[in-house]
Amino acid sequence: MDNPGQKNIVIHIHFYGFLADYTAARRIVLDVPNETSVAGLLKILSDLYPAAFRQEGANLEDDRSVVKVFRNNELITEETILQTLESSDEMRLFPAISGG
Repeated sequence: MDNPGQKNIVIHIHFYGFLADYTAARRIVLDVPNETSVAGLLKILSDLYPAAFRQEGANLEDDRSVVKVFRNNELITEETILQTLESSDEMRLFPAISGG
């Protein structure tokens, strides 16, 4: 992800539930290119951890995904997925929970 002359930003990512199991991490720190959007980060994560995001319903590019994504404690929606990330943003990825 390093391009000479391109500034990177640091993003903190927390995984929960089966995502933590498949990524073998509860928390990672990534350097991503400046101007990366939330959608761009999700693509990077899908490429880094394909087993985690191949699970039924976990495709981050599908609006029916069972994974809920939060940026600085705000739920990411169709309206906010193209927002540009800022250095030190905290991302949290949760599998949806069902029960009764």
